[in-house]
Amino acid sequence: MDGGIYLVGVGGLVTVLLSISGFLLRYLVQDLRELKSELAELKTGMHSLQGEQLVMKSMLVTQLGMLRKRVQVLEKVS
Repeated sequence: MDGGIYLVGVGGLVTVLLSISGFLLRYLVQDLRELKSELAELKTGMHSLQGEQLVMKSMLVTQLGMLRKRVQVLEKVS
């Protein structure tokens, strides 16, 4: 009789632990899916920013070249 009660108690404990682990696993999977979508958004944003950075760099290089030419012209005039 005592063995049967012990088995019922252990079975109940195992059931509760499995329920808790299943509950936590469900939220873990859900969080991983959200992280995957956020990572995709971050990658897209990063590529966009890299493109903008290249445009800004080319603009700065062009402006620097123009400034150097202007300085040369002003040095010749002086």
